[in-house]
Amino acid sequence: MYLLEIEKLNKYFYNGKKGQLNQILNNISFHISDGEKIGVVGESGSGKTTLAKAILNLLEKLPADSGEIRFRTKPITNLSTQKFRLLRSELQILYQDPFTSLNQKMTVKEILLEALKLRYPAEKKDVLWLKVRNLMDTYNIQVQNINKSPAKLSGGECRRVGIARVMAIEPSFLIADEPVASLDASIKDQIMQLLVKKVKTLMTISHDMRIIQKYVDKIIVLYAGVIVEIAFRCKTADSNGVAFQFYHPYSKSLIDSVEYFNSKDSHRPAVIDPYE
Repeated sequence: MYLLEIEKLNKYFYNGKKGQLNQILNNISFHISDGEKIGVVGESGSGKTTLAKAILNLLEKLPADSGEIRFRTKPITNLSTQKFRLLRSELQILYQDPFTSLNQKMTVKEILLEALKLRYPAEKKDVLWLKVRNLMDTYNIQVQNINKSPAKLSGGECRRVGIARVMAIEPSFLIADEPVASLDASIKDQIMQLLVKKVKTLMTISHDMRIIQKYVDKIIVLYAGVIVEIAFRCKTADSNGVAFQFYHPYSKSLIDSVEYFNSKDSHRPAVIDPYE
C-alpha cells in the first residue's frame, strides 16, 4: 500500500487575457511509499510547485482537469475544502520563502504556540510551553531568538522556525518547496539533513540536483509539465560517488549545470551524508 498515489493527473490554468486554457501538468503518474524520501526537479516553469499545490488541494479546479490523487488508498482529488481540511494535519507544505510564509507580526514563540494549539487544543499552557522549548531544541533554534519576529532572523534561522512550525503539527507527509533556495552551501546541507532526519515521508521540490541526489531515494524529473524520467538511488555509488544514473538528455543537462557552477567554488565545507 502506498501513502500517496497520483494517476494520470492533468492540470490547466485559464489565461483570461487570451481566453484559453494552458496545460501545466500533463499525464503525471507516480507513487510515494510510507517513509520514502523523493525529489522533484526541473527548471522554473516545469510544473513543480503546481504539482505540490494540486496534491494539497490549493488550486482552483477547472472542468478540463483530470486524473486522481489518493492518500492512504482513498481518493482526495475532488474533496471539498471543508472535507480536505480534516487532512491538513497529515498533509503539510514547507513554503519556498520563509519570510513571507511566517507572520511578521508574531514572535517565534507565538508562531510555534499557534501551531501546537492546533495539534493539542486541550493542552494547558505550561505543557505547550514545554513543547515550544522542545521544538526549539530539536530544530536548533537559538533561545535568544524566542521573542524575535521573522524579520529579525537570518534566512537559515527562518527556515528552522518554518520547519519547527510545520513539524509541530506532526504531518504524515511533507512537501518542501525549494527548502534551501538562496541559502549558503553549508546551511543548505544543514537544513536538508534536518529534514531527512525528522520527516518520515518527504517530497522535496528543487532545481538543485546536487542537493537532491544526496538526500532522496527517488528523483522525478519534470520538464514542461511532463515526467521525462524517474531515477532510483543505486545500492552502491560508482567510483565518483554518484548514486543515481540518469539517461534522459534533460536530466543530464540539469546535472551539468550544477557541476558548472560548483566548479567555480572549490572550497565547499565537508558535510555529513546521512546515507553513509
